[in-house]
Amino acid sequence: MRITRFAMPALLILSVATLFAGCGDSAAPSADTAETDGAVSAVARQTEQPSEQTPPADAGDDAAPVEGNVISRNLPRFHDAFASDEAYLEWMETFYIHQDFARTPQAIGYYCSSALFQDPASRIPMSDFFGAVLKQSDETVDLCYDELMLEGRVNELLVLGYAMWFANTPHARQVIFRAREIWEDQQLVNMFHLTHTSKVRDSMDRSLSEEPQVVRMLWYEFLATGDVDRLRKVVVHSYMFNAPEGTWQRVAGELARASIVRVLPYDPLVRDIVEGEAANNPLPQIRAHLTGLLKAAGPLRPRPEISPNR
Repeated sequence: MRITRFAMPALLILSVATLFAGCGDSAAPSADTAETDGAVSAVARQTEQPSEQTPPADAGDDAAPVEGNVISRNLPRFHDAFASDEAYLEWMETFYIHQDFARTPQAIGYYCSSALFQDPASRIPMSDFFGAVLKQSDETVDLCYDELMLEGRVNELLVLGYAMWFANTPHARQVIFRAREIWEDQQLVNMFHLTHTSKVRDSMDRSLSEEPQVVRMLWYEFLATGDVDRLRKVVVHSYMFNAPEGTWQRVAGELARASIVRVLPYDPLVRDIVEGEAANNPLPQIRAHLTGLLKAAGPLRPRPEISPNR
């Protein structure tokens, strides 16, 4: 199957072209992915609405957001939780090392107020990243509830709600039921019903070639947990950036390659897995591809300094 360059992958789609203006055509999800797809697609659709603006009453779920999908211009309370988007990304990319669970509520708030959130394709994987964080710590679930559930903006609550769905722990589900009692916003109510009628499928069981966003989900799950099986799957699939132009295989491969290239010069664990596959993968073309990435990355070195977190 071929898609246009900017077509949305199957993982994001419930009602195909109505979700985002400007996306290309795409196929509907297969029957065996529909349970998960029905819920995760709503992350993109519902968070498309600016957090403090409401579409006309007769606009329907897929109404175009006011001001072209720009978040409220009033500075949210977490806008200075990180000094920059790059500082946020560094926190995220090194989470499995520092395990800074205490900053998770601020990270969710910052992400929802940043330019990163304006990319709809980031919202499902980022919710999944926070889900992988919450899965490891019931205390962090409670912390997020205390800091976000009562005063958070709609976008923050949607990302957190889906993160708790991705976490899929008894405690996270219990907290969502508690939150449902105080939610009045229809988007939050819709999210609750979608997540509680849909099952979460492990990203390891999904096809990277048919659902390119799974690459980001696996990568973000690795960043949250340090799971080398997820890392290895992304590393090996990065070879598919050589697939024919316009195919889902190439889109997935490009996502995988870009993820690896970004941290390969600085991350010892990523470097170790790439070196192992470059030496031992049974396919010579993958070994050659990964050897080329290592050569381009140069020797392992410290991350460049960026503006410190505030």
